[in-house]
Amino acid sequence: MYHGLNTVGAFPIGNFAHEFAIANGFEAYSIDVFAVGSYSKWSDFPAWMKPLIPSPAPTSDVLIDLRALRPYQKLLRAKLADKDLGSFRMFINGFDALVFLPNSRKADMTLTGFPNPF
Repeated sequence: MYHGLNTVGAFPIGNFAHEFAIANGFEAYSIDVFAVGSYSKWSDFPAWMKPLIPSPAPTSDVLIDLRALRPYQKLLRAKLADKDLGSFRMFINGFDALVFLPNSRKADMTLTGFPNPF
C-alpha cells in the first residue's frame, strides 16, 4: 500500500495503515507488485520508472528494495525529464519495495469450472 501524498495530493488509506502501524510500535512495509506478461508489457512502464526497473526484462521474479535506493535517488533522477521528477520522487518514497512477476497472465476461472468472466 502506498504511503505519503498520492498523485491528487491526498493521503490514501495506505498512508493511514503505515502511520497506524508506527503509532502502535510496529513497522510498515509497502510493496508494489507488477505482473508483466499477458497482463502488461515491459514497454508499458513510464519513462520515470526506467531507472528503477531491471534491464533487460527479467525471466524470473525480482524484488527491488527501494529503501536501499533512496539515498541514491538524486543519481537515479539525473537523466529524467523535469516533468517526470515529481512522479519518480513520489514513487520511490511511497513504496518500500517493487516486485516484478514476469510471464504473468490474467486471472481465469479454469480451476472452478465456471465460465471466464474476463
